[in-house]
Amino acid sequence: MKNKKAQLGEITIWIYRFIMIIVVVGSIIAVIINNYSTPYDVRPLEASLLSSKIVKYIQEDPARLNSDDIKKIVNIDEDIFINITLENTNVALGKDLLNVMCATKSQTKKNMPYCFNDSYPLKGLNEKNLTIAIAIGKSQKNA
Repeated sequence: MKNKKAQLGEITIWIYRFIMIIVVVGSIIAVIINNYSTPYDVRPLEASLLSSKIVKYIQEDPARLNSDDIKKIVNIDEDIFINITLENTNVALGKDLLNVMCATKSQTKKNMPYCFNDSYPLKGLNEKNLTIAIAIGKSQKNA
């Protein structure tokens, strides 16, 4: 003979266990979606790395400041603009529209390039300043 009260309690416990499994699995999925769905903009890091790479290259030999030599060390695609200035020498590579967009500082933040400007004193060259301006588009790839 089976105890009917015990069977009712067992059914209630299984419903509780099923609900707890759904809550645990749902919370794990919610945490994963929350942590991994936020976009991270890597353009500042990319601009800083490009800048340091160019400075190290030119620091070795300032005569390398021409567009052919810079293209050898930096992969310039359609979404990058680099402007390098040392005294009276100016080298501009890439898409000029990005530089114009950085100069205007448009009010619309959507599809705006990341603008990086910095100046570095070069050792051994009578403290001449190397000025680098980098504009990186890639807003669709990083968003």
